Amino acid sequence: MIIAIVKDLFFASKIKETASQLNKSIIFIKNYAELNNLLDYHENKKDKNPIALIIIDLNFNEMRPLETIIKIKNNEELKNAKIIAYCSHVQTDLIKKAKKLGAESIPKSLLTKKLPKIIKN
Repeated sequence: MIIAIVKDLFFASKIKETASQLNKSIIFIKNYAELNNLLDYHENKKDKNPIALIIIDLNFNEMRPLETIIKIKNNEELKNAKIIAYCSHVQTDLIKKAKKLGAESIPKSLLTKKLPKIIKN
């Protein structure tokens, strides 16, 4: 299963379309309450369809993306999920911070190009 924490509708539709083509199930998180519910659920229950990939828009400020990465890494059931974080290539400080927290950070411009490979693996 894939979790996408994405605000931009263009990228959300690209992610949804690519996941659908690859027969991957995906959940979009739109607010902090949904994220907390998901984290609580996966902290307390082993899921038959574990979350393998989490895609985070580092510019989705309402979701506090760096804090979200920390919460995911501290969640026993999700800590090994691959986290792909993306933002503009000029936001080098943000990219470095996300990498330091354990996310693979890529520039937004590469997300669309690499999306099939990212989702497939």
